[in-house]
Amino acid sequence: MCEYGLAADTALDMVRDLAQQILSAPRDNLTIARVDLYGWSEVLHDGRFSHDSAAFRLHPDLWAEWSPDPCGIQILTDEHLAKAHDLSSWSVTELDPHHWLVAAKELGPWYSNFRPRNPYIHHCDPDTLARARHDFGNMILTRDMARERGLNSRARHDQAE
Repeated sequence: MCEYGLAADTALDMVRDLAQQILSAPRDNLTIARVDLYGWSEVLHDGRFSHDSAAFRLHPDLWAEWSPDPCGIQILTDEHLAKAHDLSSWSVTELDPHHWLVAAKELGPWYSNFRPRNPYIHHCDPDTLARARHDFGNMILTRDMARERGLNSRARHDQAE
């Protein structure tokens, strides 16, 4: 039961509804989509994730090939998937020649720990998240990768404009 009295199965029903919404949205210019318990602003500005949020925020032109931390359900591009280590424990479904639905085979560990009044906990089971980070591998724009590529500096961003 969540703090607002939301049962885990109700939370998973809501997640499935959100997944249907992102699947029915146009993908013409889509680079990445997520069914996440965090808002996009939090993903782009919060340092507790494994990706370099500053570099990710500065370079939306690279979102089609880099991902922030994994979540239970996301739409990724073929460029993302080319950088993955091992997605054998994920359900990977081709949506069109460039987009793929990548979903955890078991959604409970991703979404049933939702605590809306405590935004400072990671909503996902820590072991599940660690395995997912390994599975996603080089598609996650980590701080080290961003530094090696010069992506965490404003100078590269200003040169691209």
